Amino acid sequence: MNIRRYLEGEEPAIWQMYYSATRISVAKDYHRELIDRWAPHDKNMTQWAKRLKEKNPFIAVIGDEIVGMAEIDREGFIDYFYVHPSHQGRGIGKRLMDTLITEAKTHALERAFANVSKTAKTFFESQNFEVTETRKNIILNHVALNFRMARTL
Repeated sequence: MNIRRYLEGEEPAIWQMYYSATRISVAKDYHRELIDRWAPHDKNMTQWAKRLKEKNPFIAVIGDEIVGMAEIDREGFIDYFYVHPSHQGRGIGKRLMDTLITEAKTHALERAFANVSKTAKTFFESQNFEVTETRKNIILNHVALNFRMARTL
């Protein structure tokens, strides 16, 4: 497995990985209407490409297959963090997290934090993140439980 920065032109493959993770893994914990909003069938790929160019995520690759993605900004906020469902439980998430933590330390950050789904909470806890706030957001009339989690570096 290799972890590297996103390369222009990979937008469709990254979308497919994200789409699968959302539609299969995250869907176990959230209402169908929320999943449809987060991973629509008709995603505007121009907007998606623009987002990837701005965020410059780290990408996990096995062979030629994109199997994961993770983002961290200059303040230590971890945003999109996904591993393809068929590759979960194989250490990819840990390697991505290690990469994000190294990146944060490179910028002399003192902590990393994220808004974590119910689906990802156990993984983040295993990576030494602690819940600092539990949120019960209402989106499309459905509860979208998530957790603000943080880790001191």
